Amino acid sequence: MTRGTPDLKVEALGAQVAVRLPLDAVEQAREAWRWCLATFDREADSALDLTNRPDLEPGQVQEHLSRELTLRAINHQRGQRLMVHAACVVSPTSGRGLVLVGESGAGKTTAAIHLCSNGFRYVTDETVALDDAHHALLYRKPLSMVEATQSRFKAQRAPETLGMSVAERSPQVGAMVLLARDPTCTAPSLEPVSLIDALADLIPQTSSLVVLPTPLTRLVDLANAAGGVQRLRYREIGDTTELLRVATDRSEPTCSSASVAGPRPSAPHEQLPPGAVIRADFHEACTDEDDVLVLIGDTPVRLAGIGATIWKLALEPQQLDDLVAGCVAAHGKVPEAEQRVRRVRQAMLDFGVLCAGPTVPVRG
Repeated sequence: MTRGTPDLKVEALGAQVAVRLPLDAVEQAREAWRWCLATFDREADSALDLTNRPDLEPGQVQEHLSRELTLRAINHQRGQRLMVHAACVVSPTSGRGLVLVGESGAGKTTAAIHLCSNGFRYVTDETVALDDAHHALLYRKPLSMVEATQSRFKAQRAPETLGMSVAERSPQVGAMVLLARDPTCTAPSLEPVSLIDALADLIPQTSSLVVLPTPLTRLVDLANAAGGVQRLRYREIGDTTELLRVATDRSEPTCSSASVAGPRPSAPHEQLPPGAVIRADFHEACTDEDDVLVLIGDTPVRLAGIGATIWKLALEPQQLDDLVAGCVAAHGKVPEAEQRVRRVRQAMLDFGVLCAGPTVPVRG
């Protein structure tokens, strides 16, 4: 090998990365990443050189390589594809994709290993990148495993070494499931999740969501395409194989009653009438029946009851009396209505959901 020649060329979610490794790590990495090896002739999108990293302990190189490649893959698709921290597997009977969403440690890798050792086929266990037609891009990376060894670092195992079948093409999503392992669960079940609840759970598990032009619209479209989001309650993933296969095969796209809207131009806050409040800047907001979820920066804020009503009214500048009248009309007369509206309004100001002119007396 000549100096500077990459030991591996890896394609990760479309990102082509030239990798150089310590000599004793090359063959292990080549075996672990065999499903992502590429033969591109053009210049790589980025280079990753781990040959001179004294900060990496023995045994840490493979784990670090996996983390770095995934970060570069995510950055490559940033602003282009909707990306969810999830596993994706393919149903053996319909060829449709099943997306398993969960935070780190929720059991995504364990679920992928079991399902793909029992008929399903492996797409990824880390990041699901979706196009506008809700096809999941193949990212058949090695699976990070905690093994009973003296190493403090996770082993990286190619899927076939774990007895897993591997997908040959990108599947279209057929079902989307939130993992909820429960040691007290007596029988596995799939429970429908309301759209607002689903968004609140999904948003923290996305990558670079707010860089997309219409982030909530993309998530709502995905949920609808999957027939709605469901929560899987289970004790052992081995009990869920047939339940998940049937759910993936039989789901039908749905059309929720939710509406998604982005901000519209409004007068500068300094020009608000004295005492008035209005919606603060936000990316998008989803309204589903009586609930609202507002995406402010990368933070989802859920509003219900009086909060949701105030949000709807605050499309235009609103005085306190206007808000009280609107809330009474929506929810009926309640004791201390003005005080309750005042408290909720102040909380929404504190959270950055509403804004007021700098000289507006909003407290008291």
